[in-house]
Amino acid sequence: MLQARAAAAAGYSEKTTKVIASRLESKPEIKEAIELARQSASANRTANTEDQPEFENAEQYLVAVVQGTTPPDPLRITAAKTLIAYQKGRQRAPIKSATPGQMNAASALAEDVDMLDQWAEKAAAVRARLANK
Repeated sequence: MLQARAAAAAGYSEKTTKVIASRLESKPEIKEAIELARQSASANRTANTEDQPEFENAEQYLVAVVQGTTPPDPLRITAAKTLIAYQKGRQRAPIKSATPGQMNAASALAEDVDMLDQWAEKAAAVRARLANK
């Protein structure tokens, strides 16, 4: 399939690209040129990866790209964004509200205080009534 696309890019007819690609690929000089191109591409890939510094985690790489100390590589940036979710666990926000148990205890205490206040008012009213008699 790649050979057919290469033949079409070279200007051959779309209808005959597969046949022409097969014929060209069987020629020794074409095979040699393809092999040289593959080796060159492979050498370029390894050279590119050797020039790039290594980072302990994806976040450090992205920070280096943002700070401009490392040249951005779109593939590495995408991979780093994907890896961050796995390298750094999700952190929950701290809970500032009281737990349900604490809320129930506070409510019960408030009810007890209200009952004691009501009882004290009633006791004061009874004392006042008895003192007037």
